[in-house]
Amino acid sequence: MRKAFGICFCLFLLVGTQAQEVSLPEDLRQHNLTQFNASLLNPTYSYDWNRPHAASFWSRWQWQTIDGDPTTLFFSYTHKLSAASTIGGGFIQHNTGTFLNTGGLLNYTHAINFDPNIKLLLGANILGFQQELADDRFMPNPDIDLPVFSETNDFLLQFTPGARLLVNNFSVALALENAIDINLTDSDRDGLGSIFIGALSNDFPVYLSEGLGNSFVRPLLYVKTIPNADTQIGLNALFSTSKFWFQGGYNNFYGPSLGLGLTFFKHFSVGGLMEFSTGDDLDGEDSTFELLVSYHFGKAKPDQEVESGVEEEVKLADELPKVEEEQEEQDEQKRQQEAERLQRERDSINQALAEAKQRQVQDSIRRVNAQQKQQREQDSIAMTRQKEADAQREQKRLDSIAKLQQQEREAEALREQRRLDSLAQVREKEARAIIEQRRTDSIAELQQEKEQAEALQKQQRADSIAEQQRKEAEALREQQRLDSIAKLQQQEEVEVKPGEKYEEVTRNEDGLQPGFYLIANVFGTKKYFDNFMKTLQEKGLNPKSFYRKLNKYNYVYLERYDTVEEARKARDSKFNGKYPDKTWIFRVRLE
Repeated sequence: MRKAFGICFCLFLLVGTQAQEVSLPEDLRQHNLTQFNASLLNPTYSYDWNRPHAASFWSRWQWQTIDGDPTTLFFSYTHKLSAASTIGGGFIQHNTGTFLNTGGLLNYTHAINFDPNIKLLLGANILGFQQELADDRFMPNPDIDLPVFSETNDFLLQFTPGARLLVNNFSVALALENAIDINLTDSDRDGLGSIFIGALSNDFPVYLSEGLGNSFVRPLLYVKTIPNADTQIGLNALFSTSKFWFQGGYNNFYGPSLGLGLTFFKHFSVGGLMEFSTGDDLDGEDSTFELLVSYHFGKAKPDQEVESGVEEEVKLADELPKVEEEQEEQDEQKRQQEAERLQRERDSINQALAEAKQRQVQDSIRRVNAQQKQQREQDSIAMTRQKEADAQREQKRLDSIAKLQQQEREAEALREQRRLDSLAQVREKEARAIIEQRRTDSIAELQQEKEQAEALQKQQRADSIAEQQRKEAEALREQQRLDSIAKLQQQEEVEVKPGEKYEEVTRNEDGLQPGFYLIANVFGTKKYFDNFMKTLQEKGLNPKSFYRKLNKYNYVYLERYDTVEEARKARDSKFNGKYPDKTWIFRVRLE
């Protein structure tokens, strides 16, 4: 086995050296599927990795943005037909960033037994989907020639065969995605091309406890070749139990990943995975998030539990002595149980007699207590009536005292009111004199403030007129200067040099100020425009922009100049060495 593993490993490394140009692949990005839905990685994994009689959902959000970025959703159900074959189907939606593919998938796997420890698994995936553009908001750079995709919606049919050699717990798996790619729509669009996937894995049993079931560790080494993209090489490791699992891995393009999951009530499983973009090719991209949910509808018997009738008979013959011994033990237990039952009945009768005697004594005690309680109640009633009579007499005495106190308070209040009225008359006279004096002082102050306000208003009016005249004179001089420059620019005819990018428009088009604009870039998408402006600002530049309604583009320029010589000088000097990238001149004429 070690020799076979070494030969296959060398073959995979040889294939993996065929590197392509770095770009975002359009594959299904299913390299982390090792616990559920693994049939998307290789059709034969539905035989044992998908856990037959289970429905599973898998989703992947590339860089954690649910928009035009690559996103994949896959829902599938796997059913075990027999000990040698499984079948499955599901729904898939795959956003490559350029195309949105929506459709269904059928899976079938059959096992061929060469030996109790050696199997050959053959399987296939048939994928049919509708393909349409995922995002048509991209505005290409005018200086870069890019292919233009048509807006035709195509229905594609793809066939993916797979094979796996299983020796004990070691397996070698091969798959060829898109081996047959048929476009059922009348369209000239070319297919993606075939994708080769090779994988080596081995399950190492691990015993933790009986409650965690058949635990195992599964390392997986895979190689994936994609047309027009770099070859992917990755390593995954899965630690799985009946209640939880951990998963980690690394892909040379997408980066490292880490995930975990839990199983509830032996049937429902849920897990998640994070993939981190650490390579230079994906610099600036956020992490990728994957979610996995699965429900197991029943307990399927593994192949190891399928035995012949002869083996069953041998087992029964070996177990007959054990059954006789167990029968004798059961008879002895029944005899002991019967003796214990009789003893419990005798004890119950004796206890009933003792309880009857105890109840007679308790009845006598209750009668005596009832007589004593009745006497106490009669004494309590008599005492209560006596207290009520005493309370009535006390209340009458208190009412008489309160009435006398109320009359005394009323007399005192009348005397106090008369005194206060006398004081109020004296204070009222004093207040009238004070109010009259304050009124006289207030009239004088108001007259003085009015005279000051009128003088201040006159001064402010004079200052305002002078300031307005000054501003109008400055505006007139500025307008004369701009008109002079505009006339010179209008008369100036620019001779475009060979290889020079130059464009002219009139001022009336968007109300722009006449002059020569040094353009750095043009955007049709708000997202890319904001990112470019932020990048220039971080470099210490002060970029400006304007929007043209004619073509709905945002133009980013570094500076506006009055003459073409000044603009060309700034362009040729790379904006005085501050902006090393390519720029061009955009002129706005007066009319």
